Amino acid sequence: MIVRSGISLGEGFLILSEKEPDSDRKAVLTALYHGAEQGNGLSRAFREVNAFPEYMDGMIEIGERTGNLDSVFKALSQYYERQARLTQTIKSAVVYPAVLFLIMLAVIALLVIQVLPIFNDVFVQLGSAMSPLAAALMDFGLFLKREGWVIAGAILAIAAVCACAFLIPALKLRASRFLTRSFSEGKLGNLIGSARFASAMAMTMSSGMDTDSSLGMAEKLCGGYERTHRKIIQCRRSMQGGKGFADTVAESELFSPLYCRMLDIGVKTGAADTVMEEIARKSGENVETQIDRLIGKVEPVLIILMSLLVGLVLMSVMLPLLGIMSSIG
Repeated sequence: MIVRSGISLGEGFLILSEKEPDSDRKAVLTALYHGAEQGNGLSRAFREVNAFPEYMDGMIEIGERTGNLDSVFKALSQYYERQARLTQTIKSAVVYPAVLFLIMLAVIALLVIQVLPIFNDVFVQLGSAMSPLAAALMDFGLFLKREGWVIAGAILAIAAVCACAFLIPALKLRASRFLTRSFSEGKLGNLIGSARFASAMAMTMSSGMDTDSSLGMAEKLCGGYERTHRKIIQCRRSMQGGKGFADTVAESELFSPLYCRMLDIGVKTGAADTVMEEIARKSGENVETQIDRLIGKVEPVLIILMSLLVGLVLMSVMLPLLGIMSSIG
């Protein structure tokens, strides 16, 4: 918005920094202001701040050389908005089932630690004993109650070690890559990889980059998704052999057949960047839909499982108790 308004970049960074509440961001914006005021070039100012990804610095340099800075910043803004939505969707998909699972464990723990011993006292007073299953569950609950501090300490120690490991950049990067690669081989991971590819291509193509350079940038941005990464490499090799962009994308199956037809029309009509933007938007929506479906399947499964476990515990106690009460009656 500032670039399009005609305000000088130095003054623009100064405006952004004036009312910035976060001290770290304010320091970055102030440094960018001083770099822009020195007249050494915007891309150099961004690199000297050393607070942004390498590909972003490269994109800004390309925009500076071609005179398309406004298009580059707009493309970067849209790219980060899509990535933020995608990341938030993935986090929600992980957090919600995890919370349900923890609630289920808490309910089961309450039953075996607190409730079963009460029933056991009732059985003792009636001169009987609980069923073997209920007795085994009660013994397990008493073990948890007796050794609970040790178990909790061990879990906290493991969590602390993992947290400290994630503070080390190299270990955090390796762990992130391992989790991403493990996750990316599934159907949902493949959809996310395709969405990231579409988003990267939309960003680079709308910034004025040629197709080969856009594929090279997308290859870097999708490095964590192995299947998508391999398809991009295959696509680049096919293009180097003389094939068209839309044909290579269709052959490598980076997109669904419908999206490939859309891209083919876009290339033929000279609107490939616009079509790629639409594909990126629709791909992101597809990922959100698939994650919502996955959550919709996980929730009832966890609830049914919890109900069965709670019912099993209570039935193992109540049936013998009902038998005793009927015999007394």
